[in-house]
Amino acid sequence: METKNTLLDNAEYFLEDHNVTTEDGYILTLQRFLKRDAPEKGTDRQDLILPKKKPAVLLVPGLFCIGKNWIIAEINLPKLLIEQGFDCWLPSPRGTLPSRKHTSLASSSKKYWDFSFHEVAIYDLSAIINYIIDTTGNITLSYIGHSMGCTIFLTLLSCRPEYCSKISVCIFLAPACYGRHVRSIVTKASIPILNCLASSKFLRKRPILNWTASNYVRYTVPMSKRDIVAGWLLRISARVASVTSSKGIDKEIYRRMAYEIPNTTSLKLVCHGFQCIVADKFQNYDYGRSQNQKIYGQLNPPLYELGNISTPIAIFSSKGDHLCSTQDIARLSEELPNLISHNCIEDKKFSHGDFIFGKNAQASVFENIIQILTEYI
Repeated sequence: METKNTLLDNAEYFLEDHNVTTEDGYILTLQRFLKRDAPEKGTDRQDLILPKKKPAVLLVPGLFCIGKNWIIAEINLPKLLIEQGFDCWLPSPRGTLPSRKHTSLASSSKKYWDFSFHEVAIYDLSAIINYIIDTTGNITLSYIGHSMGCTIFLTLLSCRPEYCSKISVCIFLAPACYGRHVRSIVTKASIPILNCLASSKFLRKRPILNWTASNYVRYTVPMSKRDIVAGWLLRISARVASVTSSKGIDKEIYRRMAYEIPNTTSLKLVCHGFQCIVADKFQNYDYGRSQNQKIYGQLNPPLYELGNISTPIAIFSSKGDHLCSTQDIARLSEELPNLISHNCIEDKKFSHGDFIFGKNAQASVFENIIQILTEYI
């Protein structure tokens, strides 16, 4: 196993890089979050506290995010989980900067970008789960997903229910599945545009958001001011898009986020999500009636069968989330066969991004997550 260790700002912790190759040739970066034995030691593997058959937890980020975004905030979920004896794994999906390689395709080719969240689920997520189980020697792992990280979990287990036995428990943070009650003005305004792009086989096979916020200002802002301006740009953009609220996340967190967010994905993936919002159905990609007939053997895209998912699932939502509303998440909750609980945060200022980066995330979400995981290991 070839690995690479990355020292974090806090010298007590490391990220160990692993490469996972999917069935369709995408080479993904999967990072193991580790604690060092002593801060004064080096970066060698022997200086890390390697989990010995400890319960593994896979934390999957949302759209335009990568694995290590989970640890941007000083108080973050992986750090709390490590202190409780869990083995944390942070994946970056295909197309993002850490997972841009392929065994045969160039990332500049349209064929490389011809994927939706279906392929991320069926190929990326299945390969990552298998790799963690094989590496740790555990029979199962626990799963935590945020936003689209929940979408791909639902997709994989509905299509391949044999993976249900590999997941001991799943925790959803603001799951993106249905979108009838979305309140984001930007999201609503984007629907007709992306719905049009989704039907074009030439336009949908392209990357979207190639630069992080920091890259957008690197040629126009002095280096000494770049993190401040980039953080401000990201903060304003996130508020306009209803990803965050006005005071839930510290300004310093935005400055750190600006170097990694937004991260690249396929336009087709984004279009797939918007198709589900328009159709008000959790369904496969809609290629149009004639192409659907060729691909699926029917005129309309098949639905993902949520009834196939037997894994215990706990859900967290917030009344302040304008992207994944409590009404849409309540609908999802009713359709899941093995729902543990649906925990709704009453704070109307607790936004979509607060589940990962928020000042109140520990008290509102993280402590409850640890309690649930502990009960199911």
